[in-house]
Order: sequence, then structure tokens, then C-alpha cells
Amino acid sequence: EGVTSSKRPPTLKELMLEHEQEVHETLRSRLMELSPTEFEHFGKRLLQALDFEDVHVTRQSKDGGIDGYGQLRLGVVKVNAAFQCKRWKNPISQPEINQFRGSLQGEYDQGIFITTSHFTRDALQQSIKPGAVPIIMIDGDRIVQLMIERDLGVKRQPITILEIEDDLFEYADGDESI
Repeated sequence: EGVTSSKRPPTLKELMLEHEQEVHETLRSRLMELSPTEFEHFGKRLLQALDFEDVHVTRQSKDGGIDGYGQLRLGVVKVNAAFQCKRWKNPISQPEINQFRGSLQGEYDQGIFITTSHFTRDALQQSIKPGAVPIIMIDGDRIVQLMIERDLGVKRQPITILEIEDDLFEYADGDESI
């Protein structure tokens, strides 16, 4: 006698979560396949998707640690921001943040550090140093979240789910004329 498997098939929700995880992983690996210059141009597209205006990528040889810049309007306020992109596997540490901040002084109100990896605790603490230009940290996981939220490099496909209407099969008291 064969042993029947009691394993149930995955639910639609489980399949969707699995698919979403695969999309996350694919986006991460696709980002890692970009050249450093392509990743800087991706950074520009990401900021545009986040409603930054007049976003530019700087020329390689004379960027002074700044890969690009743009402006974000918040009501009547206009924030001048510069960004740096690092397509790295190793974590971003405090010296990289300090160096980037040094490039911002006097010219920009905000810095945005975009990386495929993640930030060390020291780097995260350094990003909100009192009295210094604030630095927004966007790590690889956050990049993917933003891409999905803003439909950047992803497309949503509608799915039709069939459900049974139980009331059709529930006979009213005494109504057997169906």
C-alpha cells in the first residue's frame, strides 16, 4: 500500500507571498548586475519616482563624491539634495557617510545615500548627526520596497479570483421551487 501524502497544496495567499519574495530577490540581483554608472542613473530614476524634480547625474570624473542632485518641493519649501549611489555587497560604514557629508557642506540641504547593501549601526547614527546636513539612507531592501510602491521596474497584473457564492446553494425555508 502506498503512503498518501497529507501535505496540502499551497494556498493562493502562500503562492502570492512566495512570488512576491521571488520578485524581491530578482530585483535585488538585477540591481547588482548594473554597472556603477548604470546604478547612478537608476538612482536618478528612483528619486524621480519619489517626486524629485530637475534630477541630474554628475559627470564621473568631476563628481567630488556626489553622483547626482535634484530638488524636492514640499509645499512652498524647495529642498536641494545630492545623492550618492554604491552598488556594493559590503555594508556602508561611518567613513563613507562622513566623506559624502563633506561633499554636501554649503551646497545642499539634504543628502541621500543609496546602496544595494546595508548600513552599519555607526553609519546610521552618523546620518542624523545634530547640526550636520542630514543624510537619508536607502538600503537594498528599501530600494526594492520603493520600486514596488512606485511601480519602478515592476508592473502590476490584475488577477481574477473565483469564489463560490454560498447563498445560491442555501435553500430558503420551504422553498423547493429551485
